[in-house]
Amino acid sequence: MTNDNTTRKKANAVFFAAVMVLSMVAAGFAAAPAAAFNDEYDADRTFEGESGANGINNAILWQGQSVAVDGFTVDEVSLREDQGDNDTRLVEELDVDENGVVEFDSADLDTGDYYLDAGDGNINNVFEVAVQDLSAEFDDDSIQADEEAEFELDSNRGTYTLNVSADGELDDQELEALFADDFDIDFGDENDDDEIQLVSTGDGTYDANFSNLSDVDTGEYEFTFDVNDTSAEDTDSINVTEAGEGDLQFGSSSYTVPQGDVVNFTVELDETDSGTLVVGDLEDDNYQANISITDDDDDGEVAVLFNTYTAGNRTGDVSDIAELADDDDEITVEGESGNLTDLLDSGDYTVSVSPTTIDSNNASDALDDESDVASLVIEERTTGDMQLWRTTDDVRDDVLDVADDDGDDAAVEAITDSAGTNVTQTDQVAIGNPSDVLVHQISVTGLEGALEANGGTNAGALWDLLNTNASAGNDNVTSLVFEEEDPGSNVQANDIDASELSRAAFTSNVDIVHDDDNGDYYVFLDLDGLTGTIEDGDTYTTDFQVQDPLLTDADGEDDSEDEIEDAYESSNATFDVNDADGDFDGDPVQVSNAENQTISGTMNVAPGTEFTVRARSDEDASTSFVKNAEDVVVQPDGTFSAQLDFDEQEVNDTFTTSTQQSPLDEELEVDGEVVEQVQEPAVFEVSDLSPSQATATAGDSVTVSATIENTGGQQDTKSVALTLDGDELDSQDVTLASGNSTTVEFTADTSGLDAGDYEHGVSTDDDEATGTLTIETEGGMDGDDGTDGEDGTDGEDGTDGNGTDGEDGGDGGTDDSTPGFGALVALVALIAAALLATRRNE
Repeated sequence: MTNDNTTRKKANAVFFAAVMVLSMVAAGFAAAPAAAFNDEYDADRTFEGESGANGINNAILWQGQSVAVDGFTVDEVSLREDQGDNDTRLVEELDVDENGVVEFDSADLDTGDYYLDAGDGNINNVFEVAVQDLSAEFDDDSIQADEEAEFELDSNRGTYTLNVSADGELDDQELEALFADDFDIDFGDENDDDEIQLVSTGDGTYDANFSNLSDVDTGEYEFTFDVNDTSAEDTDSINVTEAGEGDLQFGSSSYTVPQGDVVNFTVELDETDSGTLVVGDLEDDNYQANISITDDDDDGEVAVLFNTYTAGNRTGDVSDIAELADDDDEITVEGESGNLTDLLDSGDYTVSVSPTTIDSNNASDALDDESDVASLVIEERTTGDMQLWRTTDDVRDDVLDVADDDGDDAAVEAITDSAGTNVTQTDQVAIGNPSDVLVHQISVTGLEGALEANGGTNAGALWDLLNTNASAGNDNVTSLVFEEEDPGSNVQANDIDASELSRAAFTSNVDIVHDDDNGDYYVFLDLDGLTGTIEDGDTYTTDFQVQDPLLTDADGEDDSEDEIEDAYESSNATFDVNDADGDFDGDPVQVSNAENQTISGTMNVAPGTEFTVRARSDEDASTSFVKNAEDVVVQPDGTFSAQLDFDEQEVNDTFTTSTQQSPLDEELEVDGEVVEQVQEPAVFEVSDLSPSQATATAGDSVTVSATIENTGGQQDTKSVALTLDGDELDSQDVTLASGNSTTVEFTADTSGLDAGDYEHGVSTDDDEATGTLTIETEGGMDGDDGTDGEDGTDGEDGTDGNGTDGEDGGDGGTDDSTPGFGALVALVALIAAALLATRRNE
């Protein structure tokens, strides 16, 4: 088969002169009346008048169409097939009637190009025979008798007329009612009472409206769609079911929720916009709630949030037990039954939905007509651990914006995406301007229902719980207290009870994001709200406590006060408070006279904190300049770096480097210089720890020394600390030029330390040296060594009893110790006392 373009080119090349002649002749004659021609020749396609033979030129005939062509003056015409390469094949000899008309049927013609040859060399009637395809398909396999069945027609032909029948199951009047909404109808063959014609239709989506039929029988109908003038045909079946009330289905077969939390029942509605949701079975569970639901926005779904904390109507109106997840719909709690004295017990509950509506607390009709059943599994609630994170105001605001726009699930994803970068686990926070935002990740299930009953999982609802009496022990539902650890001798701990803050103060400094999937609450605390209350060097434990007897084992009637407190459940974590601080690397900082020079440093504030680093020329610089590196970011390891161009400066130019718009109370500032080559940063190494191994008596003073050497290439100032079992007890700043060293000394009191071995040391950010310190109790340790303890109390009376025991007695001990180190272990108490005195003076 050749394509249209190839065929037409060949015909034009061979018969161009004939085309011109025949066209001119045809133009000179009037065509016979169309109605007369069509009446005499009952053909699907007619090419009439003197131009008939010309009119078929370039036409497309659809296989199966009958054809009548006018305009021939010979007795016989050959129907020939063009086989390409100037080769043709005789298909059929056609007689020309007295009117100059030939007729033929294309049903037996293969696809391809043909022409009519009158033997006079005038060939201008090349046409193509094509096969029509047809697809007719219903979108659904089954519909109810009062519904519309959507179906699609698709063909390679533009416009055509379809014969439609339903295997004799529907007569032509019923077929007309079924398709009349979308089509012009013709009844075609008057002798066929079971078929209609859809006139001049084409590709598209249409409806067969079964609701137009009265008393249509249910069952399967096979529809045949065939084109009236070609062999194109297709069939499809659809099952018609009884017209009903519609159908309701659960989105899941099982729902699981901890006691006290909220479960989301998703109900899908089909062919109805209302129905009934029943939670529980009064006979089996001693509890049942009946809820009417309405799909007001016609999206086919209603999401009902069922509160297992308020179930039982203990806290007000019965409507408290359920609310909508989407305000576009409507629910009504018709009532609940059962005699609950506690939360709904853990276990399996039956939930059902029905298209039958109710308007009272009697759901028997709906239960008799239930369309779907699911399981509600209530698990025991838990109070788990607390993990502390810290972040910045900007990150907190971004997370809350996501929560407002896309919900808590999206906000939780934003938090986890930032974890380790802009949201980092911590036990240290910095207070400055602004201070860090402290994030408490509290793992507690069963609290959601109580929060939702007070307005939602937000700071206002939490404040309400902190101030709502829960009966048992006369305490509130929850408590949130920041407890100061080790305030010092004879000093009252500065405990901060969040319930004592005003509601406005609490909600302005606290935000909450709920991770429903994992039972976690992210409680964001703006530390600026506590500025002036917490101070540098403080250590606090955040203690969140669940005290509601409905959520714990506390029993206000039978338990003692101690038993009630023991039943409370706590989640807590400890953090240290530090003033926001930092340092530049190097004093002075060094840069080369080139582009992209790095000025780096450290800062103890939350990672993600942004600020500006500025370099301003000094008076001695060859040119005046101010350079700013904006949006410098503190990294998770506390470091920061800024890139500035110094390619226009000269060696030996000096400048001042500072931070701008940082959270520090006093911006960092350090000298800088332009050098030919930047030296390696300062490295403070520790050596010669003295003493490294020692024994001391609790309460003695002790002096510890070590050598600090700067093995790096630049001068710098760094902090050197005395530690005991990893905890910093004291520190001092040391400034060293490259290659220089110094000796540092620390003195402390070991009062308050228990007997045993401790690791003590001196450390910098770069290095540390450690040793072992053994603490003995005052009076020696002979009580455990000898059976003759009385003889050992006086070293001079060592001859009494066992002389060796006498030397180890209470007067002894110091003789075997390292000189000057007997009280080293009293370090902690001395530091604590010094800090206490400092705070009192302040």
